[in-house]
Amino acid sequence: MPVKAEDSINYHIKDINFVDIFEDKIYKTDIFVIDGKIAKSKNGKKIHRVINGGGLYLLPGFVDLHTHSRGLNEKEKNTLQELQKSAYAGGYLHLLLMPNTNPPIDSVGALKSLKEEARNIEIKLYFSGCLTKGRNGKEYAPYFSLVKEGVVAFSDDGGCVQDSSLLYNIAKILKELNSLIIEHAELYELTLGSCATQSLMSTLYGIDSSPSINENIIVYRDLCIAKETSARLHLTHLSTAESIRIINAFNDYYKMDVSFDVTPHHLLLSCEDITRFDGLFNVKPFLKSKKETEMLQNALIKNAINIIATVHAPNTAEEKKLHFMDAPYGFIGLEFSFGLLFTFFVRTGKIGLIELVKKFSLNPASILKINLKDALYKYANFCIWDLNQCYTITPENITSRAKNTPFLGYKIFGRVKYVFLNGKVKFSAEG
Repeated sequence: MPVKAEDSINYHIKDINFVDIFEDKIYKTDIFVIDGKIAKSKNGKKIHRVINGGGLYLLPGFVDLHTHSRGLNEKEKNTLQELQKSAYAGGYLHLLLMPNTNPPIDSVGALKSLKEEARNIEIKLYFSGCLTKGRNGKEYAPYFSLVKEGVVAFSDDGGCVQDSSLLYNIAKILKELNSLIIEHAELYELTLGSCATQSLMSTLYGIDSSPSINENIIVYRDLCIAKETSARLHLTHLSTAESIRIINAFNDYYKMDVSFDVTPHHLLLSCEDITRFDGLFNVKPFLKSKKETEMLQNALIKNAINIIATVHAPNTAEEKKLHFMDAPYGFIGLEFSFGLLFTFFVRTGKIGLIELVKKFSLNPASILKINLKDALYKYANFCIWDLNQCYTITPENITSRAKNTPFLGYKIFGRVKYVFLNGKVKFSAEG
């Protein structure tokens, strides 16, 4: 639960397992937070509170490159204050907000309204603007004025610009502004009218479906545009191993630096896990085959995937009770994305803890040019985890008002015990 922190409290955190992502090592130590900064000793200052870190782990605050805020006129789904609580519970201190609000962030007025709504939020929020006006894929958005107002990236997430000529021209403009393009890769010619991946399950249930290659085709097109324009490109929530192979091969051959992220649900779930086609399982990109999911997992294990994004998307229970083809897309994910992958990949020995933590922190931070080292040491922004605590994901223990997740009933390890922000405890599981 959130706690009210007093000013000028100095902390002594004893016997903590410090996960040092900058030096690639884990060691047990005592940490002091003195005058809002991490220190190796108390420097003659009075200690106001001692935290027993025995068996606990200190991790940097995570960075999510894909969060749906539901700000402005969707407060029935989620408020920004509730979003912050979910972020604390999942160890996130930096969130990049997608622009598909209501109204969308395609004007300075809409952006200012969202920033005003966020004025009391303490975690760091980064704002993206629409890649096209109204996310309609047809008209230019006011890029210069949005950048001037603080937008750090542009995306039509939830949609994809189909007009290659328009995207090419946008890429040239955003290259001059040094702004990031975030693309949702989907070829509408192949997905129009569908709501699932072609599979035995979609056939058995009579669900309109589409082939996985719709993503791969757009990925290749976008890579070609990035190569020709030298625009900064990030491809989000990729769901096929072929997309990842194409990007990594392109980067290697042309010495490019196109980034991408993958979600926990695409790494852990397949369309075969959909035992009933109700709205709870509806997500874009669609869940893929078990074979495709296993190929994604292998890519993660081989370190071919560098960034994990939650694509946190709160929806109401009423919306998710709709028929599969009518329900809105998306799952919540901030609270347990790390716990899921820690449980299924680190505890099973498939990847190392430092490697996974980097995919949630250092690697996405580099995309937004966040100095995570300063955030940790100079500003004492970090989270203390109990990685041995096991719990079951249930509606009752989800912080978010929205409960739309297909992981209900999963037993996972890892819970945040404390969140430090600017040297103060902002969240404590102890109350």
